[in-house]
Order: sequence, then C-alpha cells, then structure tokens
Amino acid sequence: MRQIVAGLSAVLLTALLSGCSVLPSLIRSQPQTTHGPQEQPIIRPHQAFRSVYVCADISSSVSSRFLHQFLHPLADAIDRAVVPNSDGAIFIVHWIGANSWTPDADALTITIPAIQADPLPPKSRSYPVATGDPFAEAQAHQSVDEANTNAQAQYQQQLHRLHTHLAKVRAAVHQQTQRLRSLTWPIDAIQTDVFGCVERASLYFTHAHGTKVLLIASDLINNTFDEYVSGSMHLTGVKVKIAWYCADAPVCMSVEAQWRQFLRDAGAQSVEFYDPVQIQTLPDLLA
Repeated sequence: MRQIVAGLSAVLLTALLSGCSVLPSLIRSQPQTTHGPQEQPIIRPHQAFRSVYVCADISSSVSSRFLHQFLHPLADAIDRAVVPNSDGAIFIVHWIGANSWTPDADALTITIPAIQADPLPPKSRSYPVATGDPFAEAQAHQSVDEANTNAQAQYQQQLHRLHTHLAKVRAAVHQQTQRLRSLTWPIDAIQTDVFGCVERASLYFTHAHGTKVLLIASDLINNTFDEYVSGSMHLTGVKVKIAWYCADAPVCMSVEAQWRQFLRDAGAQSVEFYDPVQIQTLPDLLA
C-alpha cells in the first residue's frame, strides 16, 4: 500500500512541475517594457543646406555696441541651427571697412556638417489571432513580445548613437560661435566700403548652393566707390536681411529706399530691414 501511495505522489509531483514550466508562458501575455530613461526622437522638418554671408561694419560711424547686438544673436541662431535632418551650413563673416572687397577682410568662417534625421519609432508587432490553444498562443505571444523588445532596444541604441554624435557636433559648433561672440576688430576711420562687401558676397553666391542669405550690419553710409562696378552684382535667389544702424530719420528713409532698390535690381529674392532691437528678437535670423 505504501508503495502505491509513494508512486502516486511521484506522478502528481511530476505533473505539477511540468505544469509550472508552462505557467510563465501563459502569464506573459503583454509586451515587456524597458526600464530606465528612454531616448526620445527629435523629429524636425528637413533643413536644406544654408550658405550665409555676413557683412559687418567696423567703420567709425557704427558703434561697437551695435555690432555686438548683431553678432551675439547671430551666434545664438547658428547654435540653434545644429539639428537632426539638416544638410549643414556655412557662415562667412566679412568686415566692412575701407576696402571690403579684399579677402583680407574675412573675419571668421563657421561650418555645420550635415546631420542625419532621427528615425521614427519601430512599429510594434501585434499578437496573432486567437486559436483556442492556450499553449500555442502563449508561445506566439512570447515570440511577439521578444521581437518587440528587441526592436525597441535596437531603436534606443540607434537614438543614443545619433544623439551622442549630435551633442559632439553642437559642442564643436559652439566653440566656433564663442569665437564669434568674442571677436574684436580695429575701428576703421578711413572709409566705409559697403559695396565692396556686397560685391564679394555676390561673387561667393555664384558658386554657393542651398538657401542663400546675405546678412548686413551697417549704417549703409557708403563713402567710397573704389570697389564698385556697375552691374557686377548678382544676388538672384538671395534673401537679404539688414540690421540697420540709423539715427537721422530723413536720412534713414532716403538710404533705405536707395539700398532696397539697389538690392532688388541685383536680383535679391527679398530685402528686409531691422533695427538693433528687432534683430535680437527675430525667431529665426537665418530663415
């Protein structure tokens, strides 16, 4: 009798242990979640390459304070331009002085490399249609859960790699913009050759690609025509934005009208004037 009881106990124990091995599969009916902080994708519209030429007036008729009020927002805008899904950019800062045509008037060049777009999150696989077989369904659910978990883990690894690269690019560009913020320049008390810088920009834009922007920070009082050649400036497709330093209202109106007409005649896509306060509050100086 004892042998019969012992045999039945062994059979029952074996059955219980076998059942326990199935229970985890039956319990795991929902996808597993990944613990810890999650990288979030930075989804941005595509930004085409930007070619930006900057003419900054260092003549004695323009205050250093005004120029700093222009260069600092420019540096901030360049920092903000380092985003995913962008083709990169180049910024050339050129001084307006007695001879603005010469390449020696180049002050600084800043470059942003192309940055890959963040991918969209992977689409989760769904559980298959119920079959009525709890054991087969448990295995199918486990397979789907593992596939979704692996896809999410790979996605997080990819985002981490992209965001690490983005942080490095932002740090490198910020080093360049810090140089822009701390630029110093000799005050040129001889002449103001605005045309020379615009003509140098015109030459650059004939070989540039992408979105073309000409930024001018000046009082636009040109008092030398040594570098001016009539009909030589071509700004087709170029957006012109002018941070304008002007204190005499009647003179301001006349100068603005003259330059607006001149730039339009050169083919500029648009011409916009901003005072020192407005230039600091533009949502996107580079747009």
